Amino acid sequence: MNLSKGVKDCLFRLQGLIGWARSPSQVSLDLTHKCNLRCAFCFYFHDAVPAAGEGVSSAPVSWKVLVRQVIERLPTRDYFLTGGEPFIYPHLETLLIQLKEKRKRVYVSTNGTLIDEIWAEKIVRHGLFEKIDISLHGPEKIHDELSRVKGAFQKTVQGIEYLQHYKRKIGVARPMIGIACTISKENIPQMRELAALAQRWSLDTLTFGHMSFTTSPIIEKHKDFSKGTKMGEDFSLSELILGPPDHGLSKEDIGLYIRNLREIRQDFSSFFRLLPVPAYREEEIWRHYFDTEWAYLRRCRYPWRTLRVTPSGKVIPCLGVVVGDISEEGADHIWNNKNFRTFRKTLYQTGLFPGCARCCKLK
Repeated sequence: MNLSKGVKDCLFRLQGLIGWARSPSQVSLDLTHKCNLRCAFCFYFHDAVPAAGEGVSSAPVSWKVLVRQVIERLPTRDYFLTGGEPFIYPHLETLLIQLKEKRKRVYVSTNGTLIDEIWAEKIVRHGLFEKIDISLHGPEKIHDELSRVKGAFQKTVQGIEYLQHYKRKIGVARPMIGIACTISKENIPQMRELAALAQRWSLDTLTFGHMSFTTSPIIEKHKDFSKGTKMGEDFSLSELILGPPDHGLSKEDIGLYIRNLREIRQDFSSFFRLLPVPAYREEEIWRHYFDTEWAYLRRCRYPWRTLRVTPSGKVIPCLGVVVGDISEEGADHIWNNKNFRTFRKTLYQTGLFPGCARCCKLK
């Protein structure tokens, strides 16, 4: 049933007041905090990343627990696998088979370096993914510098080529394949070159995303607010997600980014879908970087739509607030338990928390 925007807004107001939510429209599984790259702008490149009381060395939750406590308990069809690097997760193939058997649509964000020929054939032949978004942050020299691993570009390219080879060989359109690029001072001048690569490889999408950053005064304001609400937020994780205090981009950089975006939209639109995230208008791009009081949206619906599970099985709506643990309780119960409803009510009454303004979920 398709509801009008007015009806949807009315329902959201009612849900917001009590903190209740319908079954999640998507499940996000953070399978691991480990990664084989060390991207300069990523909050997971550290040797030990605390995530609501867990570290990189923590044992990942068993695939059996994920199946029993999440997949079999929710009607949700769309699953998003992320990390860290999802292909490091030791039980990935088994988990994908379980998701496939239960007719779930699976999307993955990966750096692509671990997709060898064997993986590529399995993925394509068995239809394991609906879409694969592969991180690529520029041509070879730039990408290797930003990922801090020499040879990363060539491994990623090989993964893409293996996938496209088996799609042609087997004669299927899935999985869709896209490049996801986080913009930076180093790669903005190379955007057209990245678009040319997407065209050469016959990719489906090219995404340009903005890095997370939060000024020091806003971080302190967020901490004060969070302590006052007694959400039990783990700031060691939240500070990582909020990002560094400065984005390091000049007005000249952003001007060039906007011009490149226009040209790519004009010259490459017949080859792939261009997906800037969020879908800012040009004046909003300027405000994202140079107006610290501005926010793209004034309300966030992410905790009403998405169940997010960390590698150790903790359920977090966002930032460092734990609302449940799938090793102790099924996801269907956690989704509207007291902790989750309290978090949603607090968010709805506030509009946005101070640290939310540059969150990638506001889209």
